[in-house]
Formats: sequence, structure tokens, C-alpha cells
Amino acid sequence: MMAPHHQPRVILHLDMDAFFAAVEVQDNPDLAGKPVIIGHPGPRGVVATCSYEARKFGVRSAMPSTTALRLCPNGIWVRGRMERYTEISRSIRERMRECTPLVEPLSIDEAFLDLTGIVQDLEGGAGIGRTLKEQIVQDHGLTSSVGVAPNKFLAKIASDLEKPDGLVLFPMEAVQTRLWPMAVEKLWGVGPKTGERLKAGGVHRIEGLVKRPESAITSLVGERAARHLRALARGEDSRPVVASREAKSISSERTYETDLTDPDDIDRAFLARAEHVARELRRDHLAARTVHIKIRTGDFKTWTRAATLSEPTNLAEGIVHEAREMYRARIDLHGKGVRLLGVGVSHLVQADSGQPSLFPDPSEERARKLARATDEVRDRMGEKSVTRARLLKKK
Repeated sequence: MMAPHHQPRVILHLDMDAFFAAVEVQDNPDLAGKPVIIGHPGPRGVVATCSYEARKFGVRSAMPSTTALRLCPNGIWVRGRMERYTEISRSIRERMRECTPLVEPLSIDEAFLDLTGIVQDLEGGAGIGRTLKEQIVQDHGLTSSVGVAPNKFLAKIASDLEKPDGLVLFPMEAVQTRLWPMAVEKLWGVGPKTGERLKAGGVHRIEGLVKRPESAITSLVGERAARHLRALARGEDSRPVVASREAKSISSERTYETDLTDPDDIDRAFLARAEHVARELRRDHLAARTVHIKIRTGDFKTWTRAATLSEPTNLAEGIVHEAREMYRARIDLHGKGVRLLGVGVSHLVQADSGQPSLFPDPSEERARKLARATDEVRDRMGEKSVTRARLLKKK
């Protein structure tokens, strides 16, 4: 009897290039070729991401806005539009699922795809990667970088090698020539502290993790970490691509440039966050049983509260009502302003999975009809095509 043929693994990692900034440039061509920074330039701001033109000045994601302003004083600051980014991300995700059902999102702009059995080898994976990149350009005018390898770790490394708009194959044969010369910080699990320990022990490059005795690495980082890092250094990673599961929670929060002290501003902020969460629930055909709120004051003291609803909902009216009640009854800021405000939901169920009420609440029915109508308009014309009057900026 012949032994079964072993199918080689083919893993693809796709990473959108400067995703938020690229979307802004695509929607506003006047920004093309300019140092675009997504975030807020205020003293409390943080860079979400930036264009490659801004990166030339040293601007990076998660950098304090004050630092980015100093490095790139002529940068063009754009406040992020998460609804728009999410909309495009969903479309790209659908393109991925046309290639394989095994898609594991890592974030809004990157994911792993397992193409094992769909293609014969890495070259076949590169063909799918090339087609996927072309489709994303046709659909949205955006570029992406793709890595194709026998496992997740090498695929992730590969997608970063020739950014932007790269397509890199990384077979096991390339580990010594391409992986070993890299700094140890490139390995998953090597943060600042572990990196310092390794360098203090003379291990600066990935090659050193393999060529040094295991006992020497163990003495620096411990037995478990040493085994993990040495395996990665050899290009070994057996973790499967896990298809995305249903969300366990959905939340929306915002940090404000100046603390909110006006009760009306705080009330409107609750509505804005609840509206965003409700929209996400309806998009995923879900409803929530539990509402959460998060409040942080200027001195960084943080409150979190949660309450369970009598019936699951995906309407902003029900979510914001519970959020406001928790804030009024269970939080006392002692006159301090709100630096951050968030609303979230959990204990999610499929929408309309419960027993329908024999006597529906007329106000809830009106809210449901209004939500359906606004969702239809937003799906056709964009998220900002319809706005509640309550959320319009005060003059």
C-alpha cells in the first residue's frame, strides 16, 4: 500500500500598505505624495498610522503626536474615519474568502490565508497572492504586500520584506540567507526586555540563536522562551490558520482633545458611541445582551461598568439608554472632565433569534424601522450620508 502523499503547507499573509492613510489619499487625491498622518495633532494625540512620505521623517504608528509634529512639521493631519476603514476591510475580507475559507484576520488591515490543498506549492500561492493584490487595486485603488511561505511566521516576515506593494516567496531554503541576518527583535516574543537580555549575552542576530548552544540561550531568557525562539530562528512554526469566529464583543471609544465637562456634550458622546456599536451589530446580524461603559478622567482614573438587558438589542436607543443610566447612577466624577468615553456590548447572539413579543413596543418598532432605513442609505451612500440631528456639531 502506498504511503499517503504529504501536502506541503502554503500560507499567505496579506498586509495592506499604510492602510488608513492610503484610504484617505484614495478618497482625496489632493493628498497623494504628501506626508499624511492619521490622528490628532493635539497634546494628547497619538499617531494611528501615516503615509510612506511621512515615515521618511521618522513618523511611526503609536508615536505621540507631539513627537510626530517635531519630526514632520509640514505633515498633513487627518482625523481617522474608522467606519470607512471597516467598510473597505470587510470588502477585502470577502475577496480573501473567495480564495479559501481558512482566513484568520490579525487586525483590520492584515490576515493569514491557508491555501494548503488549494494550490500545489508556494508558486501557486504566489499566483493567488498576485490575483488578490490586483483585485484589491481594482476594487479600491489600494496596494498591499503579500508573503507566501510554509508557515505563518515566515509568511509574516516575507510580507514585510518588500513593502509597499511587495510579493515575496519565502521557502525554508531561504531561512539562512534571509532570516538569520535579521535582528533578534524580528522574532515573535522578543520585546524590549528580552531583546536587551539577548544582546547583553552577545546575541544580536537571529543566527546567534541557532549557532549558540541551547543552554546559553536558556541562561539568558529561560527554558521555555529559548525553545520557542530557537524554533522560530530555524523557520519552524506549526500553528494552524484559524478561521475567524464570531465576535465576542464590540466596542467603540474615543479620547477627547479637551476633557468633556458639559453634561450635554457627555450625553451626545454616549449616543455617538452607541450608534457606532449598534451599526456594527446590525452589520453582523447580531444583538447584544450586555452593555458596558468606560470612562476615564484627565488624571487617568478609569471607571468600567456593565449591565444586562432584559432583551438583546442592536438598536442605539436601547444601548445608549442603559449606558446613560449606568453613568448617572453608578459613576461620580467629582467634577472632573471626561478624557475618554467608551461604549461596548457583549454576550452576543444572532439577531431575531429570540421569541418575538406578542405586544411589541411601538417606540422600539419605530426605532427598528428607522435603523433599517438609515442602514440602507449608508450602505449605498456612505456612513456620513445620514447623521442624527442630536449628533450634529453645535454652532
